[in-house]
Amino acid sequence: RAFSHKFDIDTVWSDGPFMLQNAATTTEFFYGPRALPGVASATVGIPVRDLPPETIHYYMSADEISVVFEIPAGAGRILFMGYDFSEMVPAWIDA
Repeated sequence: RAFSHKFDIDTVWSDGPFMLQNAATTTEFFYGPRALPGVASATVGIPVRDLPPETIHYYMSADEISVVFEIPAGAGRILFMGYDFSEMVPAWIDA
């Protein structure tokens, strides 16, 4: 189903760690790190409850903050990576 709704979504800071989710098994994310660390103020995510139901979550914290996810959008998709790369943390670079 295509992403067709308008959502007002705000990011939140999260400490992590962010674990690889089962949805990643058929993607390139599966070959990356099994966990991504939270890095001070460089890591943001969106609470799962605030995202559309068709969102595919690739990395998420235990308190359900999704930091890497995909939302189908028409013939394409929106990919969110909640890291600003201000610090070159190897796990995030490998993701």
